[in-house]
Amino acid sequence: MNHRTEGGGGPRRHLWVLAAVAILTACSPAPAPVPNSTFAQPTLTRTPAPTLSPTAESSTTPSATAEPTATVGPTPAGGAAELIFGVVERIADGYAYGPIYRYQVVEGYAEAVTPGGYEFLGLSPAGDRILARSGPRLVLLDVSGMEKALLTDHLRTSGGRTAVWMPGASSVVFLEEAPDAGATIYDVSTGTRRRLADTTGVRELMLPSSAARLVVLGEPCSLDGLCESASAVDLDTDSVTPLAGLLRPSLSPPGEYLAYLYADDEGKRRLALAPADRSREVRPGVPGDNILDYVWAPDGRDLLVVALVRSDYSGRWFGSRQFLVTPGSWAMRELPQTETANALGLWSLDGRQVVLAGTEPDPDGYVVTLRRIDVSTRRVEVLDPGVGLSSPNYVFVSMMAWRPLR
Repeated sequence: MNHRTEGGGGPRRHLWVLAAVAILTACSPAPAPVPNSTFAQPTLTRTPAPTLSPTAESSTTPSATAEPTATVGPTPAGGAAELIFGVVERIADGYAYGPIYRYQVVEGYAEAVTPGGYEFLGLSPAGDRILARSGPRLVLLDVSGMEKALLTDHLRTSGGRTAVWMPGASSVVFLEEAPDAGATIYDVSTGTRRRLADTTGVRELMLPSSAARLVVLGEPCSLDGLCESASAVDLDTDSVTPLAGLLRPSLSPPGEYLAYLYADDEGKRRLALAPADRSREVRPGVPGDNILDYVWAPDGRDLLVVALVRSDYSGRWFGSRQFLVTPGSWAMRELPQTETANALGLWSLDGRQVVLAGTEPDPDGYVVTLRRIDVSTRRVEVLDPGVGLSSPNYVFVSMMAWRPLR
């Protein structure tokens, strides 16, 4: 480093300054000891379960005290910074659900908001309530994991998805066992519920993409016992429209197109698309051995399709391939391949990115991995929640949702 002295005085002036500094230092009080900054971590206490009679969430009177205004920072990539997801572990012939995690993507850490035993089923549009199942109990949790309301204590637990949060709405639809078999729509804001007509034979709910339309699966069942006959339910009018011949159909958010599966000559499930009026059918020929997931973009302009890649000889899976299909033009382009099985897709809130949750083998057995892909640049980012998501048993993510900025 270059030193420069301005003005006169020479070495004697430096000696005088050093002597003065030494005297001042000797007379200064010793610095106060710095307290230990390590604090004990709070202990997570599970909230006792509410009574078995369904209860609406209690309302609270807002405080009149004005809250400070936060400084607005840059918008995180994708339009949200927090990812909620639930994991499931396959044990023998059954499944162990939970925990449900809150993952702060920007900070790079995650925390479990529930113990084991809770299955993540949905997130409110405001991001302040989590829809979860614990056995036959369907509950609402706050984002800290505390139970706030019990919607039913006899939720249908057999089959696939039996409860969903409708996009952009305060309503939840769920299926119940006898004596109240059928579908119920519950308004979280008012605590009112209404039984949907002609839904006694419904066994499963498809993940909805709009607030007013819901695709349900159920009777009549096929000869091999699969109850996947599809119908579209208009939640405003309660009208039910059969979607005969369509396997697990999903309506685009604007309601203009349908995506669904069909079985090819080898029994593998392939993807097809059609206008909502079913005036034509397009089979884009997505490569892969079986379709694992297909999810509409928030604006309905593209469909993310995830297909499994498996060896025809050994049956071993090599990963998954991801494609974007654009209805109307029927163009298809491929995103980077991943080395994961059981891949699950989720669009970012702004429709510019997708997150893929998959399972890979690791030295301890299996591990859940999360990857974010920019759909324009095809750049892949590995997301690290900072928590152990490995298990000697097969483990996977059952559902994900972005918590919007608040």
